[in-house]
Amino acid sequence: IQFGQAGERDILAGALSLGAGRMLDAPMKPALMLRADIISGGDGKGDLHTLHPLFQANNYFNEGGFISPSNLYNINPHITLEPRPGVGVRMGVNFQWRFSDGDAIYAPPLQPIGEPSPGTDRYLGTAFNVAVTWEIHDSAELSLGFTHHEAGPSLKAAGGKDVRYVQSALSVN
Repeated sequence: IQFGQAGERDILAGALSLGAGRMLDAPMKPALMLRADIISGGDGKGDLHTLHPLFQANNYFNEGGFISPSNLYNINPHITLEPRPGVGVRMGVNFQWRFSDGDAIYAPPLQPIGEPSPGTDRYLGTAFNVAVTWEIHDSAELSLGFTHHEAGPSLKAAGGKDVRYVQSALSVN
Protein backbone atom coordinates (compact mmCIF):
# COMPACT_ATOMS: atom_id res chain seq x y z
CA ILE A 1 0.00 0.00 0.00
CA GLN A 2 1.24 3.48 -0.85
CA PHE A 3 -0.10 6.65 0.67
CA GLY A 4 0.99 10.23 1.09
CA GLN A 5 0.88 13.27 -1.17
CA ALA A 6 2.27 14.26 -4.55
CA GLY A 7 1.85 17.96 -5.07
CA GLU A 8 -1.77 18.79 -4.23
CA ARG A 9 -3.04 15.20 -4.71
CA ASP A 10 -3.37 12.47 -2.11
CA ILE A 11 -1.86 9.05 -2.91
CA LEU A 12 -3.75 5.85 -2.15
CA ALA A 13 -2.46 2.93 -4.23
CA GLY A 14 -1.66 -0.71 -3.67
CA ALA A 15 -0.91 -4.16 -4.99
CA LEU A 16 -1.80 -7.70 -4.04
CA SER A 17 0.09 -10.75 -5.26
CA LEU A 18 -1.08 -14.28 -4.57
CA GLY A 19 0.58 -17.53 -5.53
CA ALA A 20 -0.17 -21.19 -4.99
CA GLY A 21 1.81 -24.15 -6.12
CA ARG A 22 2.53 -27.79 -5.72
CA MET A 23 5.67 -29.83 -6.21
CA LEU A 24 4.95 -33.28 -7.60
CA ASP A 25 6.83 -36.41 -6.62
CA ALA A 26 7.80 -37.36 -10.16
CA PRO A 27 10.84 -37.42 -12.42
CA MET A 28 12.32 -33.93 -13.02
CA LYS A 29 10.59 -32.68 -9.84
CA PRO A 30 7.80 -30.72 -11.58
CA ALA A 31 6.49 -27.76 -9.62
CA LEU A 32 3.19 -26.29 -10.80
CA MET A 33 2.43 -22.69 -9.84
CA LEU A 34 -0.37 -20.19 -10.36
CA ARG A 35 0.27 -16.55 -9.55
CA ALA A 36 -2.08 -13.59 -9.81
CA ASP A 37 -1.45 -9.91 -9.22
CA ILE A 38 -3.79 -6.94 -8.85
CA ILE A 39 -1.96 -3.61 -9.07
CA SER A 40 -3.95 -0.42 -8.77
CA GLY A 41 -4.35 2.24 -11.41
CA GLY A 42 -6.55 5.28 -11.55
CA ASP A 43 -7.45 8.28 -13.62
CA GLY A 44 -6.20 11.83 -13.91
CA LYS A 45 -8.71 13.20 -11.42
CA GLY A 46 -8.77 13.25 -7.61
CA ASP A 47 -6.51 10.93 -5.62
CA LEU A 48 -3.55 9.16 -7.24
CA HIS A 49 -4.31 5.44 -7.34
CA THR A 50 -1.53 4.26 -9.68
CA LEU A 51 1.00 2.17 -7.77
CA HIS A 52 4.57 3.42 -8.19
CA PRO A 53 6.74 0.28 -7.81
CA LEU A 54 9.82 1.76 -6.18
CA PHE A 55 12.98 -0.27 -6.83
CA GLN A 56 11.16 -2.74 -9.06
CA ALA A 57 12.80 -5.70 -10.73
CA ASN A 58 12.28 -5.19 -14.46
CA ASN A 59 11.65 -8.91 -14.91
CA TYR A 60 8.79 -8.98 -12.40
CA PHE A 61 6.40 -10.67 -14.86
CA ASN A 62 8.83 -12.31 -17.30
CA GLU A 63 12.35 -12.10 -18.65
CA GLY A 64 11.43 -9.21 -20.98
CA GLY A 65 10.11 -6.85 -18.34
CA PHE A 66 8.27 -4.74 -20.93
CA ILE A 67 5.41 -3.57 -18.73
CA SER A 68 5.71 -1.97 -15.29
CA PRO A 69 3.71 -3.47 -12.42
CA SER A 70 1.36 -0.48 -12.34
CA ASN A 71 -2.29 -0.24 -13.40
CA LEU A 72 -2.77 -3.88 -14.26
CA TYR A 73 -3.85 -7.30 -13.21
CA ASN A 74 -2.55 -10.60 -14.45
CA ILE A 75 -2.74 -14.37 -14.23
CA ASN A 76 0.50 -16.34 -14.55
CA PRO A 77 0.50 -20.16 -14.57
CA HIS A 78 3.92 -21.78 -14.91
CA ILE A 79 5.82 -25.02 -14.41
CA THR A 80 9.38 -25.55 -13.22
CA LEU A 81 11.34 -28.71 -14.01
CA GLU A 82 14.72 -29.99 -12.86
CA PRO A 83 15.93 -32.25 -15.69
CA ARG A 84 19.19 -32.86 -13.78
CA PRO A 85 20.71 -31.59 -10.53
CA GLY A 86 21.69 -27.92 -10.82
CA VAL A 87 19.62 -27.30 -13.96
CA GLY A 88 16.18 -25.65 -13.79
CA VAL A 89 13.72 -24.98 -16.59
CA ARG A 90 10.76 -22.68 -16.04
CA MET A 91 7.98 -22.29 -18.63
CA GLY A 92 4.94 -20.10 -18.26
CA VAL A 93 2.43 -17.77 -19.77
CA ASN A 94 1.30 -14.40 -18.46
CA PHE A 95 -2.08 -12.87 -19.32
CA GLN A 96 -2.25 -9.11 -18.58
CA TRP A 97 -5.05 -6.52 -18.48
CA ARG A 98 -5.14 -2.83 -17.53
CA PHE A 99 -6.67 -2.30 -14.09
CA SER A 100 -8.23 1.01 -15.16
CA ASP A 101 -8.86 2.19 -18.71
CA GLY A 102 -8.76 5.74 -17.30
CA ASP A 103 -5.03 5.37 -16.65
CA ALA A 104 -1.98 4.98 -18.90
CA ILE A 105 0.03 1.87 -19.74
CA TYR A 106 3.47 1.99 -18.09
CA ALA A 107 6.94 0.70 -18.92
CA PRO A 108 9.68 0.52 -16.29
CA PRO A 109 10.33 2.69 -14.38
CA LEU A 110 6.74 4.04 -14.40
CA GLN A 111 7.08 5.71 -17.82
CA PRO A 112 3.74 6.16 -19.61
CA ILE A 113 3.73 4.39 -22.98
CA GLY A 114 0.05 4.71 -23.70
CA GLU A 115 -2.49 7.35 -22.85
CA PRO A 116 -5.71 6.58 -20.98
CA SER A 117 -8.39 5.28 -23.32
CA PRO A 118 -11.69 4.99 -21.46
CA GLY A 119 -14.16 2.55 -22.95
CA THR A 120 -11.55 0.55 -24.90
CA ASP A 121 -10.40 -3.03 -24.54
CA ARG A 122 -8.24 -3.51 -21.42
CA TYR A 123 -6.30 -6.58 -22.60
CA LEU A 124 -2.56 -5.80 -22.75
CA GLY A 125 -1.46 -9.14 -24.13
CA THR A 126 -0.01 -12.56 -23.53
CA ALA A 127 3.63 -13.22 -22.69
CA PHE A 128 5.13 -16.67 -23.23
CA ASN A 129 8.29 -17.23 -21.21
CA VAL A 130 11.04 -19.86 -20.93
CA ALA A 131 14.01 -19.56 -18.57
CA VAL A 132 16.86 -22.03 -18.05
CA THR A 133 19.33 -21.80 -15.16
CA TRP A 134 22.44 -23.89 -14.68
CA GLU A 135 24.41 -23.91 -11.45
CA ILE A 136 27.88 -24.32 -12.93
CA HIS A 137 29.56 -24.27 -9.53
CA ASP A 138 28.56 -23.45 -5.94
CA SER A 139 29.39 -19.82 -6.68
CA ALA A 140 28.42 -19.45 -10.37
CA GLU A 141 25.15 -19.67 -12.27
CA LEU A 142 24.42 -19.25 -15.97
CA SER A 143 20.91 -18.30 -17.08
CA LEU A 144 19.17 -17.91 -20.41
CA GLY A 145 15.66 -16.54 -20.87
CA PHE A 146 13.27 -15.99 -23.76
CA THR A 147 9.99 -14.06 -23.82
CA HIS A 148 7.53 -13.64 -26.67
CA HIS A 149 4.94 -10.96 -25.82
CA GLU A 150 1.90 -10.85 -28.09
CA ALA A 151 0.43 -7.36 -27.85
CA GLY A 152 -3.26 -7.22 -27.03
CA PRO A 153 -5.76 -4.62 -28.30
CA SER A 154 -5.03 -2.17 -25.46
CA LEU A 155 -1.28 -2.21 -26.11
CA LYS A 156 -1.73 -2.07 -29.90
CA ALA A 157 -3.97 1.00 -29.53
CA ALA A 158 -1.05 2.70 -27.75
CA GLY A 159 1.31 1.86 -30.64
CA GLY A 160 2.67 -1.36 -29.13
CA LYS A 161 3.45 -4.50 -31.10
CA ASP A 162 4.57 -8.09 -30.58
CA VAL A 163 8.08 -8.37 -29.11
CA ARG A 164 10.62 -11.17 -28.72
CA TYR A 165 13.35 -10.88 -26.11
CA VAL A 166 16.38 -13.03 -25.26
CA GLN A 167 18.52 -12.53 -22.17
CA SER A 168 21.58 -14.31 -20.82
CA ALA A 169 23.44 -13.74 -17.58
CA LEU A 170 26.33 -15.12 -15.59
CA SER A 171 26.14 -14.64 -11.82
CA VAL A 172 29.26 -15.15 -9.72
CA ASN A 173 29.28 -14.94 -5.92
